[in-house]
Amino acid sequence: TGRRVGGLPSSMKAVSQVLHRISLKNAITHTILVVINVIWASNALFGKLALNHISALTYVSFRIIACSPILLGLAFFRYRRDAIPKNRTDWVKLTFMGLTGIAGNGFLYMSGLALVSPSSVGVLQPMSVVFTLMLSLILKRENLRVLKIMGLISAIGGALIVLRIERTASFASSTGDSSWDSF
Repeated sequence: TGRRVGGLPSSMKAVSQVLHRISLKNAITHTILVVINVIWASNALFGKLALNHISALTYVSFRIIACSPILLGLAFFRYRRDAIPKNRTDWVKLTFMGLTGIAGNGFLYMSGLALVSPSSVGVLQPMSVVFTLMLSLILKRENLRVLKIMGLISAIGGALIVLRIERTASFASSTGDSSWDSF
Protein backbone atom coordinates (compact mmCIF):
# COMPACT_ATOMS: atom_id res chain seq x y z
CA THR A 1 0.00 0.00 0.00
CA GLY A 2 0.98 3.64 -0.35
CA ARG A 3 2.76 5.81 2.15
CA ARG A 4 0.53 7.27 4.88
CA VAL A 5 0.08 11.04 4.99
CA GLY A 6 -1.90 12.53 7.83
CA GLY A 7 -3.55 9.22 8.81
CA LEU A 8 -4.69 8.40 5.25
CA PRO A 9 -2.84 6.52 2.54
CA SER A 10 -1.38 9.05 0.06
CA SER A 11 -3.70 7.88 -2.74
CA MET A 12 -6.78 8.46 -0.54
CA LYS A 13 -5.48 11.90 0.44
CA ALA A 14 -5.22 12.85 -3.24
CA VAL A 15 -8.75 11.56 -3.90
CA SER A 16 -10.01 13.50 -0.89
CA GLN A 17 -8.43 16.71 -2.20
CA VAL A 18 -9.93 16.22 -5.66
CA LEU A 19 -13.38 15.56 -4.17
CA HIS A 20 -13.05 18.68 -2.03
CA ARG A 21 -12.20 20.79 -5.10
CA ILE A 22 -15.08 19.30 -7.08
CA SER A 23 -17.57 19.87 -4.30
CA LEU A 24 -16.38 23.46 -3.82
CA LYS A 25 -16.76 24.09 -7.55
CA ASN A 26 -20.24 22.53 -7.46
CA ALA A 27 -21.17 24.63 -4.44
CA ILE A 28 -20.15 27.82 -6.26
CA THR A 29 -22.03 26.74 -9.39
CA HIS A 30 -25.16 25.88 -7.43
CA THR A 31 -24.98 29.15 -5.49
CA ILE A 32 -24.82 31.09 -8.76
CA LEU A 33 -27.79 29.11 -10.10
CA VAL A 34 -29.82 29.84 -6.96
CA VAL A 35 -29.06 33.57 -7.21
CA ILE A 36 -30.08 33.58 -10.90
CA ASN A 37 -33.32 31.76 -10.05
CA VAL A 38 -34.15 34.21 -7.27
CA ILE A 39 -33.53 37.15 -9.61
CA TRP A 40 -35.62 35.52 -12.36
CA ALA A 41 -38.43 34.62 -9.95
CA SER A 42 -38.54 38.15 -8.53
CA ASN A 43 -39.05 39.55 -12.04
CA ALA A 44 -42.85 39.15 -11.80
CA LEU A 45 -43.04 40.84 -8.40
CA PHE A 46 -40.81 43.81 -9.24
CA GLY A 47 -42.29 44.03 -12.73
CA LYS A 48 -45.78 44.30 -11.26
CA LEU A 49 -44.63 47.03 -8.89
CA ALA A 50 -42.96 48.91 -11.75
CA LEU A 51 -46.07 48.62 -13.92
CA ASN A 52 -47.95 50.69 -11.34
CA HIS A 53 -45.81 53.65 -12.44
CA ILE A 54 -44.63 53.03 -16.02
CA SER A 55 -45.90 51.23 -19.10
CA ALA A 56 -44.81 47.76 -20.20
CA LEU A 57 -43.02 49.22 -23.21
CA THR A 58 -41.05 51.65 -21.04
CA TYR A 59 -40.11 48.86 -18.60
CA VAL A 60 -38.88 46.59 -21.38
CA SER A 61 -36.99 49.46 -23.02
CA PHE A 62 -35.19 50.26 -19.76
CA ARG A 63 -34.27 46.59 -19.30
CA ILE A 64 -32.86 46.35 -22.82
CA ILE A 65 -30.96 49.62 -22.49
CA ALA A 66 -29.49 48.51 -19.14
CA CYS A 67 -28.61 44.94 -20.14
CA SER A 68 -27.34 45.45 -23.68
CA PRO A 69 -24.00 47.06 -22.75
CA ILE A 70 -23.37 44.37 -20.13
CA LEU A 71 -24.10 41.51 -22.52
CA LEU A 72 -22.17 43.20 -25.33
CA GLY A 73 -19.18 43.61 -23.03
CA LEU A 74 -19.35 39.95 -22.00
CA ALA A 75 -19.58 38.89 -25.65
CA PHE A 76 -16.52 40.97 -26.59
CA PHE A 77 -14.61 39.66 -23.59
CA ARG A 78 -15.44 36.05 -24.43
CA TYR A 79 -15.49 36.00 -28.25
CA ARG A 80 -13.44 39.05 -29.24
CA ARG A 81 -13.90 39.79 -32.96
CA ASP A 82 -16.37 36.95 -33.49
CA ALA A 83 -18.95 38.87 -31.41
CA ILE A 84 -19.54 41.35 -34.23
CA PRO A 85 -21.70 40.08 -37.10
CA LYS A 86 -19.67 40.00 -40.33
CA ASN A 87 -22.31 40.60 -43.00
CA ARG A 88 -25.70 42.18 -43.56
CA THR A 89 -27.58 38.86 -43.34
CA ASP A 90 -26.21 38.26 -39.84
CA TRP A 91 -27.24 41.78 -38.77
CA VAL A 92 -30.78 41.18 -40.08
CA LYS A 93 -30.99 37.85 -38.22
CA LEU A 94 -29.63 39.42 -35.03
CA THR A 95 -32.09 42.32 -35.27
CA PHE A 96 -35.02 39.97 -35.90
CA MET A 97 -34.06 37.79 -32.93
CA GLY A 98 -33.65 40.84 -30.72
CA LEU A 99 -37.02 42.28 -31.68
CA THR A 100 -38.97 39.02 -31.42
CA GLY A 101 -37.08 37.02 -28.80
CA ILE A 102 -36.13 39.81 -26.42
CA ALA A 103 -38.20 42.94 -26.98
CA GLY A 104 -41.38 41.27 -28.22
CA ASN A 105 -41.31 38.51 -25.64
CA GLY A 106 -40.56 40.97 -22.82
CA PHE A 107 -43.31 43.34 -23.96
CA LEU A 108 -45.91 40.56 -24.14
CA TYR A 109 -44.78 39.22 -20.75
CA MET A 110 -45.07 42.64 -19.10
CA SER A 111 -48.38 43.39 -20.83
CA GLY A 112 -49.74 40.10 -19.49
CA LEU A 113 -48.35 40.84 -16.05
CA ALA A 114 -50.26 44.11 -16.04
CA LEU A 115 -53.49 42.10 -16.36
CA VAL A 116 -52.93 39.32 -13.78
CA SER A 117 -51.24 38.75 -10.44
CA PRO A 118 -47.53 37.94 -10.12
CA SER A 119 -48.34 34.50 -8.70
CA SER A 120 -50.41 33.64 -11.79
CA VAL A 121 -47.51 34.69 -13.98
CA GLY A 122 -45.16 32.66 -11.82
CA VAL A 123 -47.27 29.57 -12.47
CA LEU A 124 -48.01 30.20 -16.14
CA GLN A 125 -44.52 31.23 -17.24
CA PRO A 126 -42.97 27.76 -16.77
CA MET A 127 -45.89 26.40 -18.79
CA SER A 128 -44.17 27.76 -21.91
CA VAL A 129 -42.05 24.60 -21.82
CA VAL A 130 -45.26 22.54 -21.89
CA PHE A 131 -46.64 24.56 -24.80
CA THR A 132 -43.36 24.17 -26.68
CA LEU A 133 -43.40 20.41 -26.17
CA MET A 134 -47.03 20.18 -27.25
CA LEU A 135 -46.30 22.21 -30.39
CA SER A 136 -43.27 20.06 -31.23
CA LEU A 137 -45.42 16.95 -30.81
CA ILE A 138 -48.04 18.41 -33.16
CA LEU A 139 -45.35 19.33 -35.71
CA LYS A 140 -43.85 15.83 -35.34
CA ARG A 141 -40.48 17.19 -34.10
CA GLU A 142 -40.62 15.12 -30.89
CA ASN A 143 -41.56 11.52 -30.23
CA LEU A 144 -44.28 10.89 -27.68
CA ARG A 145 -42.96 8.90 -24.72
CA VAL A 146 -44.49 7.87 -21.42
CA LEU A 147 -42.24 10.20 -19.38
CA LYS A 148 -43.20 13.17 -21.57
CA ILE A 149 -46.89 12.39 -21.13
CA MET A 150 -46.43 12.10 -17.36
CA GLY A 151 -44.50 15.38 -17.32
CA LEU A 152 -47.20 17.17 -19.32
CA ILE A 153 -49.97 15.87 -17.07
CA SER A 154 -47.99 16.78 -13.94
CA ALA A 155 -47.15 20.30 -15.13
CA ILE A 156 -50.63 21.11 -16.38
CA GLY A 157 -52.26 19.59 -13.28
CA GLY A 158 -49.98 21.51 -10.92
CA ALA A 159 -50.60 24.80 -12.70
CA LEU A 160 -54.36 24.25 -12.63
CA ILE A 161 -54.30 23.42 -8.92
CA VAL A 162 -52.27 26.51 -8.03
CA LEU A 163 -54.41 28.77 -10.20
CA ARG A 164 -57.58 27.27 -8.69
CA ILE A 165 -56.28 27.87 -5.15
CA GLU A 166 -55.33 31.45 -6.04
CA ARG A 167 -58.72 32.13 -7.64
CA THR A 168 -60.52 30.70 -4.61
CA ALA A 169 -58.32 32.72 -2.25
CA SER A 170 -58.90 35.95 -4.17
CA PHE A 171 -62.65 35.28 -4.23
CA ALA A 172 -62.64 34.60 -0.47
CA SER A 173 -60.71 37.79 0.28
CA SER A 174 -63.06 39.85 -1.89
CA THR A 175 -66.08 38.44 -0.02
CA GLY A 176 -64.55 39.03 3.42
CA ASP A 177 -63.88 35.37 4.27
CA SER A 178 -60.96 35.51 6.71
CA SER A 179 -60.22 31.76 6.57
CA TRP A 180 -58.05 32.38 3.48
CA ASP A 181 -55.96 35.15 5.07
CA SER A 182 -53.21 32.70 5.95
CA PHE A 183 -52.47 32.12 2.26
